[in-house]
Amino acid sequence: MPYREVPYGHISDPHKQDVFRRANMLLSDVYAMLAVKPIHGKGGCNFSIALVLLCVIDGLARDVFPTIAEQCDHEKRFRCLIKEKLPWGPTASGWLDKGQAAKWLYCEFRNPLTHELGKDVSVQRRPPKQYEPVVYKWKHVPRMRRDSDAMGAIP
Repeated sequence: MPYREVPYGHISDPHKQDVFRRANMLLSDVYAMLAVKPIHGKGGCNFSIALVLLCVIDGLARDVFPTIAEQCDHEKRFRCLIKEKLPWGPTASGWLDKGQAAKWLYCEFRNPLTHELGKDVSVQRRPPKQYEPVVYKWKHVPRMRRDSDAMGAIP
């Protein structure tokens, strides 16, 4: 199945249209990387995929919601977008609290991947039995949490 672009034709602001055009280019690259098969158990693009997806979230948080004009603190913008716009399941179904997940996405994925080549720098901040975060492709994600249509929707 080919990549389906996130629709943005209904958006009238040319700057925001450009943001979504560029986001679609990055997301189509992610889609292509998802098909990469590891060689000898390595090189499956998992960290590259995570980094690109986090860049998309960063860009959307700066230019679309909540925007840099509304919130100058980068981490607060990133976490706000996650908490208010990312589709999420209930904690009763095994999903992590959304606020905690937003914090961990920023502190344990975005920052180390962007600034420290994925170094595990926050062991002391984790609750007991919370191990280093990992990045997997769909086949490792429980089926009940695989909803790409909901993930690609623009609320």
